Amino acid sequence: MSPDDLKFLAALVVPLFFMSIIGFGIGHRRGRGGLGFLLGLLLGPIGWLLILCFERGGIKCPECLSIVPKGAIRCRYCRAELTESFKKSRAS
Repeated sequence: MSPDDLKFLAALVVPLFFMSIIGFGIGHRRGRGGLGFLLGLLLGPIGWLLILCFERGGIKCPECLSIVPKGAIRCRYCRAELTESFKKSRAS
């Protein structure tokens, strides 16, 4: 490979890497890191906007209001128990 080919390859790969990492960061905050990575890699800033349109994955804890995965029994942050009535009211 010539130095020009390497420069071209670096100019192509480096921005794609950073766009995918930014997409992962945005998606991770919404509980969808893998999807954010993929959309950031394929679509760049448009993918970032798309991942922002998705709802957060999970439910809010009634005690500390952090996002916990759906189906969780206890909040992983404050250890509050998530009752069945709370989970059913949030699921609908």
